[in-house]
Amino acid sequence: MSEPIILKDICKSFDGKKVLENFSAVFPSPGLTAVMGSSGAGKTTLMRILLGLIQPDSGSISGLESHTPSVVFQENRLFPGLTALGNAEAAGVSGGDGKYWLGKLGLGEALDLRPNSLSGGMQRRVAIARALCYGGSLFILDEPFKGLDIVTRAGVMEIFRELKREKAVILITHDPEEAKLLADQTIYIRAI
Repeated sequence: MSEPIILKDICKSFDGKKVLENFSAVFPSPGLTAVMGSSGAGKTTLMRILLGLIQPDSGSISGLESHTPSVVFQENRLFPGLTALGNAEAAGVSGGDGKYWLGKLGLGEALDLRPNSLSGGMQRRVAIARALCYGGSLFILDEPFKGLDIVTRAGVMEIFRELKREKAVILITHDPEEAKLLADQTIYIRAI
């Protein structure tokens, strides 16, 4: 079990506009925390802070240094010149090989297809497979189930239901049903 990630009084502004003000939270590890809030409330800013892409203006973060993040972004961010398998393994395979994860995600027959030959839902699953292949100890999922049909979504949710028993998972979502089905705790960010 790795240590929890603790954020205390995090503040972040852009061009004088406050996005996060005195935001505090504890993200357990293992466990799944859903982060909810309206558009513009600061969910993506929080994700970027956790990934080290931006620094908070003030506040403290502890426990993050013991985690390696694996991310599913809102956009699929696939490489058009690589196959589904190449995209799945593009970041590394310390979490398992691409054939395994693509098969588990129902894409075993699509290994050699490039993104332009895949539906939106299939592209989404390749992006999820890439995060699973990379295999960090902290999974940050930004609207990971968008574009998936009900049956596929249920299968992908089951993977993260299992994963949260071993790792920290942060699910950024607008869907209360996703939070209800998966989260051990839900944190609401209010727009300032």
